[in-house]
Amino acid sequence: MRILDRILPRATDLIVGGLLATLLLPTVALAAAGRRFVPQLQQLPLLVRSRRLGARGKPFDLMRFGRGTPRRMRGLLHRARLSKLPIAFNLLCGDVTLVGPRPLRPTMAKFAVCLGRRPGLVRSDLIRRRTGTDFALEAADESEAMPARGWRADLALLARWLVVAWMPRARPTRRARVDILGIDVDNVNLDEAVERVVCALDKGAPTLSAFVNPHCLNVARRDPSYRAVLTGARHVFPDGFGLQLAGQLLGRPLRQNVNGTDLFPRLCHALEHKGHSVFLLGGQPGVAESVHDWIRLHYPRVSVCGTHHGHFGEADSDRVVRAVRDSGAELLLVARGVPLQETWLAENLAQTGAQVGIGVGGLFEFYSGRIPRAPRWMRDVGFEWAYRLLQEPRRLAHRYLVGNAVFLASVWRQRRREART
Repeated sequence: MRILDRILPRATDLIVGGLLATLLLPTVALAAAGRRFVPQLQQLPLLVRSRRLGARGKPFDLMRFGRGTPRRMRGLLHRARLSKLPIAFNLLCGDVTLVGPRPLRPTMAKFAVCLGRRPGLVRSDLIRRRTGTDFALEAADESEAMPARGWRADLALLARWLVVAWMPRARPTRRARVDILGIDVDNVNLDEAVERVVCALDKGAPTLSAFVNPHCLNVARRDPSYRAVLTGARHVFPDGFGLQLAGQLLGRPLRQNVNGTDLFPRLCHALEHKGHSVFLLGGQPGVAESVHDWIRLHYPRVSVCGTHHGHFGEADSDRVVRAVRDSGAELLLVARGVPLQETWLAENLAQTGAQVGIGVGGLFEFYSGRIPRAPRWMRDVGFEWAYRLLQEPRRLAHRYLVGNAVFLASVWRQRRREART
């Protein structure tokens, strides 16, 4: 097995490098011919070298096109996703490999000496960047595990890359909020979302926060009251790959997939240092208590001052409100499904005495252990919804198979309307 781990990657690098070289040589010849008609480019290099650090800190020169390449050709290569063709030289020379960790700059030499593998063209951080799941903690875990990977793990990573390679590499918009189907969605990353929730807790004014996915926006199109709640919410975080894809289609790419399941442990970590108390409301009887047990195990300094299931009607709503108020909770997490959880919070948050109320959907199901979450590789490529569909096909088939198509069609119509104006 160790022999395969050495032979297969090198043989693959030579094959891929050779194929890229057959494209690179005529491209360089065309670029050199084009320089003859632009005298200003003749003084600029056609190919340039950037110093990088490889396995165990060994330096090498990473090849790329320079400013001497005609501008139109650079644009054409970028659109054809061939702008990194010169790296074929590095593949053939063995400086880089097809699948491996990120090449480091010389200023990061202290990290490079611990890197036991050659840098790679296909990396997990590039995959996560396409789907908005490039969270710092997950990236650190992957970089630590990378040196121990074998050829099978590399092949799996390459397959994941092929799934997301079609997605455009657009830079996230700088807008603070992005309009998707008439709802302004906060354009933040996961850490900034946690910071906004904690800041709202410190201010002490009642604040409603919500996570929205394609299903939520479909419901908001049909339910005016739910739409009004989302419009008036202080924070609306983009949850799921569908929102990332919508941002790409509208030409306003979002920064990250800010889903509640990944945000929850980071929020608990922040609450440990802030001392704010939490009330868990929702799920079937016993589910909120199981989430409390998870918090007590992983974040023992987080104060959970009360729990209650989410199966209650209007007649019992006042009793639940009093229970939350008597507990003195500052953060109220409600898992009662869309749109009930947000509309209930909009009507009762001020009476509960909590500073921040967040509708968290199915989060309690995951952290109670009742429903397992999708494997990491499925989350990386934006297929977590498919895993949920396999778990509960009868309940979720219409939401995902029909609802996702309706959502994308609505986003496409929004794009066409904006193009006409």
